[in-house]
Amino acid sequence: MLKDKNIATLNEVEYIEIDKELIPYSFTYDYEDNIFEIEIRYNAEFDYFTADLYILKDSEKITLILGEKLMLSQLMFMSITYLNIKLPAFIPYDFSEKSKKIGWDEIKNISLVVVKDDTV
Repeated sequence: MLKDKNIATLNEVEYIEIDKELIPYSFTYDYEDNIFEIEIRYNAEFDYFTADLYILKDSEKITLILGEKLMLSQLMFMSITYLNIKLPAFIPYDFSEKSKKIGWDEIKNISLVVVKDDTV
């Protein structure tokens, strides 16, 4: 997805560091009048990370996606497009370009890139 795009040239980009020492942990992200909560988890048996996505509405936490595997340079949460909920592009990315996967040893190189640019 990002092969033909330069992240540095995209408008409205943010970077969220994933601290493996805090996992499992969650954070909220405000976007287009919605508050999303993302919870990051680690599967030690198979050495990969997952993300759960929730939307917070009227003091209620609504599950949108559970256990989506973080894949290097791949857009996350694609399966909610049918819900017509505006969501920025969340992309786990390794700016060092040394990682081949997102495991425990590689997570220190990974940033969660948040692109609020609809040209992605």
